[in-house]
Amino acid sequence: MPEPDKASNVRPSDVAPFQKIGSPYQVLGTWYVPAHEPNYDETGVASWYGEQFHGRPTANGEIFDMGLVSGAHPTLPIPSMVEVTNLANGRSLMVRINDRGPFVGGRLIDMSARGAQLLGFKEQGHTQVRVRYVGPASEAPLTFAETQSTEPVAARSSEAAPVDGVSFVQMGAFSSRANAERLRDQSMSRGRVLIKETPQPDGRPLYRVMLGSASGTTHANTKTPDPSSEGISGGRVLASLN
Repeated sequence: MPEPDKASNVRPSDVAPFQKIGSPYQVLGTWYVPAHEPNYDETGVASWYGEQFHGRPTANGEIFDMGLVSGAHPTLPIPSMVEVTNLANGRSLMVRINDRGPFVGGRLIDMSARGAQLLGFKEQGHTQVRVRYVGPASEAPLTFAETQSTEPVAARSSEAAPVDGVSFVQMGAFSSRANAERLRDQSMSRGRVLIKETPQPDGRPLYRVMLGSASGTTHANTKTPDPSSEGISGGRVLASLN
């Protein structure tokens, strides 16, 4: 296969200055063309990697820690945030893409060991997933505390009661308020978005990003939002923000 055309030197305005896109590259005879794809939404096979790469630099220079939630993707800008949904069990997770790969068998994404564990496929080694691009990740690498606070989103509950007439879906939970604000800002077009601060067992705050109904209405008969209609497959509807 001939080498693809070189990547454009013009950076899209919605690519953060610290994000890397890169030129086309070849691995095991296959060419990959990194690109900014703000509407990226694909399904395919996810696998995971761990001890063999633990402590080594990722493609953007971060240090891979298999105990943190991160992932490798062959073409998306790095670092980026994507939503990964395990189609076998409905669990979803916000994942930081900071590495390139996988390069085996047409797989879509490689998850860290921790990410695979939270999504519930670590034991079987691979699963079918949906990967949806959310936006740029924080410039600062993940911390252990932040990753431990990021729990997989369970299947949607139909028992949620609205708060001020609006039910909410938890999109993510972070120990860094800056990261929470970034996700909030990226999600404003979907409806009412707020940040709920709650204490962790060690006393440090946890910032939960909450998405309400797209209409933003506060009437008592507001319909509980379906997470799939908001682009959050498998989202969890919370009954209370108190």
